[in-house]
Amino acid sequence: MRREGVQRHGKARIGPAANALEWPEARITLATRMGYDGTCMLVMTVSGPRFAACSAVHRGATGHPAEDHVTDLLGEKGPPAGHYTPP
Repeated sequence: MRREGVQRHGKARIGPAANALEWPEARITLATRMGYDGTCMLVMTVSGPRFAACSAVHRGATGHPAEDHVTDLLGEKGPPAGHYTPP
């Protein structure tokens, strides 16, 4: 996914969370995390003008906004960060 991001959007920069990369112009963040069960998770988020509308629909269906998932995966409440090793 990193290689695809570079091909589509150019060089990534260090992201807003541990073990994360981002392409700000494309509003994409890519990160790795260790799950609570020890598995490695790949997390990709995309933001933009239509995200708020999608989040509102998600809130209607689940009772919480989609932003909560992003916070859980990339923020302080998320699983502990994995060890990022660039390819």
